[in-house]
Amino acid sequence: MLLLLSLKIMHPQAIIMLRGNHESRSMTENFTFRQEVIDLYDEELYENFMEVFDALPLACVIDEKYLAMHGGISPDLHQVEEINRLDRF
Repeated sequence: MLLLLSLKIMHPQAIIMLRGNHESRSMTENFTFRQEVIDLYDEELYENFMEVFDALPLACVIDEKYLAMHGGISPDLHQVEEINRLDRF
């Protein structure tokens, strides 16, 4: 994760990081990410990861042609503009 964040900082226009469904609190618990981080480090680092995950974009448009997003974002969204209107915080 630190490598990905470092690459994003070094190349902000070339690296696109998106949030998927595995970057939610419920999924990190379900797939043991939470417990692994706490066991190896501490809960504070886990909370820091969650803050980063919460801030990641849900989708992006690449080269004004391609919509990139996790496949499980929502069947209720029908237009790209609806993603920007989501209250995520």
